Amino acid sequence: MPGAGPFTNVTTARVIKTNPTTPVVELMVEKIHFTAPFAADVTQRWIRALARYREPRHCRSIFEIAVTLMPFAALWALAWAAVHFGYWGLSFLLAIPAAGFLVRLFMIQHDCGHGSFFRHRLANDWVGRFLSVLTLTPYDDWRRAHAIHHANSGHLDRRGIGDIDTLTVREFQALAFWGRLRYRLYRHPLVIFGLGAAYQFLLRHRLPIDSNRSGWRAWVSAMATNLAIAVVVITLIWFVGIGPFLLVHLPITFLACSVGVWLFYVQHQFEQTFWAHGGEWSFPEASLRGSSFYDLPGILRWFTANIGVHHVHHLCSRIPYYRLPQTLRDNPDLRSVSRLTLFQSFRCVRFVLWDETRRRLVSFRDVRTQD
Repeated sequence: MPGAGPFTNVTTARVIKTNPTTPVVELMVEKIHFTAPFAADVTQRWIRALARYREPRHCRSIFEIAVTLMPFAALWALAWAAVHFGYWGLSFLLAIPAAGFLVRLFMIQHDCGHGSFFRHRLANDWVGRFLSVLTLTPYDDWRRAHAIHHANSGHLDRRGIGDIDTLTVREFQALAFWGRLRYRLYRHPLVIFGLGAAYQFLLRHRLPIDSNRSGWRAWVSAMATNLAIAVVVITLIWFVGIGPFLLVHLPITFLACSVGVWLFYVQHQFEQTFWAHGGEWSFPEASLRGSSFYDLPGILRWFTANIGVHHVHHLCSRIPYYRLPQTLRDNPDLRSVSRLTLFQSFRCVRFVLWDETRRRLVSFRDVRTQD
């Protein structure tokens, strides 16, 4: 549940004042300083090479919406029919692919937030706002928080907005008993991928209560989305009844929420990720080392809209997701950077604290061993 935990810090004014309609990472490319292990000329070459993939193809974008939205609606209708005729088990089975399509709709909204799905801002924004009603995620407020995440990913001094709360070993050891217990509960898989994921999308997105995001625009975004959600929900309940609606939609939503949080988690919470303070932090290092290349099987790549190519996405967020595979084919060196397989990703749940000495994420057991 990105940014939903108990250890939220204040993001710097420099980032907060950035124009939220412009992808922050694109603004920073001209000012970055390069550090090892990626040589400056290599990273600059990658940035220049990736720039040519930024142009969206409108016909392809419309096609991607159609082949995602229509199957989602069809599966929802089939699940309702299954409930209506008493085949509840079939309804729960249909919730699995329906959740996959809902995750994919969120990824389209995500690209709209980066201004990468269409050439024109209005097209991106209104498609994103429409999809936000289905994904339960206020578009404008989320876009701003996500831009801050891109600008600050891997920066130890700017944690707290749009990311998974992560403590250093030293910070964890300095906590009192209840503070340690609270962090342990927050990082428990059943909480972060279960209860926490549901809380994030069903409840927390309804009110922008974070003090760093409580401007009037955040409230307008949240309240407008809530109103639209209420209209859709009331209309569906009017036609199908509250019981069938809950039996169909809640399993789809819960599963999609958990998958979404899992994807965000493994994109940054792997053992050899990158975190640094102040002058040691650099944008390309945080993008390439701090974001994983989640090398998924083909069918999962399709449902997750290539979000696993996350290191490239962070390096150049204006690339539409359907052009990300081409960046790897044309730049094969990028395939070996921060690569994480599906099997390897399950181990990431263990890594919960940043060890500043060893410069990697470690488990609670590792910290006990040190003690």
